[in-house]
Amino acid sequence: MAPSVYDKVIAVISKPQEQRTDFECHDLVPWIRKQNKLFSNLKHEILKDLIKNCHFQRSRANDVIIKQGDIGDAMYATLKGSVSIYILPEMEENVCQYLDRICSKPKPERNLFGQHIFSQQEGFVFGDVALIRDCTRTASVLADEECDLLVLNRLLYNRTVREVLNLEWQEKTQFVLRNPIFKEWSPKHRKQLVISLRKESYQFGAVIARQGQPVQNIYFILKGEVEVSMDLSLHKSQQPELWTEIESNFAELISTNRPNGKTTHHDRQRRSRVHKISLLSSNEHIGSLEIVQDISKHLDTTTVAGEVELLVLDRKHYERLLVKKHPQSVESLKKELTIRQLLVLSRLYHPTETTVMKYVTMKLLNGDMSSKLTHQYHRQRRRHPMINRYNESEISRKVRTRLHMNSKNTATIIPGENSKKMFLNQLEYELQLLMIHLRKNGNIH
Repeated sequence: MAPSVYDKVIAVISKPQEQRTDFECHDLVPWIRKQNKLFSNLKHEILKDLIKNCHFQRSRANDVIIKQGDIGDAMYATLKGSVSIYILPEMEENVCQYLDRICSKPKPERNLFGQHIFSQQEGFVFGDVALIRDCTRTASVLADEECDLLVLNRLLYNRTVREVLNLEWQEKTQFVLRNPIFKEWSPKHRKQLVISLRKESYQFGAVIARQGQPVQNIYFILKGEVEVSMDLSLHKSQQPELWTEIESNFAELISTNRPNGKTTHHDRQRRSRVHKISLLSSNEHIGSLEIVQDISKHLDTTTVAGEVELLVLDRKHYERLLVKKHPQSVESLKKELTIRQLLVLSRLYHPTETTVMKYVTMKLLNGDMSSKLTHQYHRQRRRHPMINRYNESEISRKVRTRLHMNSKNTATIIPGENSKKMFLNQLEYELQLLMIHLRKNGNIH
């Protein structure tokens, strides 16, 4: 049986460099270009140089490829197999000495290398940060299985891919510095975020996120535009967990306007229409609503409207860097998303179409409202233990007025049922204010 292209690649890069012919390296350029996005835009001669002068390394399962704290002298690209990244927190003991001691054991447990950050398969590039920043290794990398690695030493790295990776690092750094969501972060945590972001490019017509598919990442738009569309009629079947929540907690959101519960032909035609929601451009984000609200599937479809460049943050990094270390950034993200959701609802506003979108928006509003209302309630109870809805407190009256509520149906003590009414009224009130503002500015008629 004839050897595969992969076998030919391994046969060539396993040879001593002086035995690799120009003809062999020339033939492998198309395969290497497709193998990794980093290599896709490099010139033919640069890739030929890379193939002729790289090193080949085969690592066994559980081999330590990179140790945190070591001096970086090479970059790696995974040709086959999977690797995992681990980061140790700050410790009193020197990291290098600690890891040398761990690695001296016959079979060290993986949790001793620190927190598992993520795992990646073929096509993954790692070890570049220490070369870009001229710093020590920021993480440990272990082989999950037998891995074939293409290795670039510092000299080869400098003359082939340094310029591309350095430009990407600068773009990511500038994005993090300019984005208000991350403005309060320490330099150390900003650097961790820059390392965690990866850059991706898409051409016109490519689908970045498809409605109903699992949510894995938040995409931040660096350049270009994307179009967001949504088929509202699919939300009930695609989001069963959300729908169950709505039926249990906020059945008031489910429309009962149809006679006898029947759907007319006109209704079916209207509801099956795909709605074009918006165009998103630089500094906007995709998939953030679902990840912030812990929704497992995309609520809409995002399609590239022209060539677009994105920075991708996967869910694990979001939980590690934002949820655990910077909850205030999650709140900033929620505020941005609340405004966007209200704008979306202003375009979709129809009781039979927007049940899920209304509920998601209410969940965004809920965190803010529930904490404020609970705080006001407990403060008022300490002052006036016998408050009831017939002897309404001034604080409660102000809250009710702000939420556009009727005092007859509102208790100053806020049990679950009355909280639901408050959140429903708050959503309607916010939408009314937004519609008035949009009409005033001539954005809708």
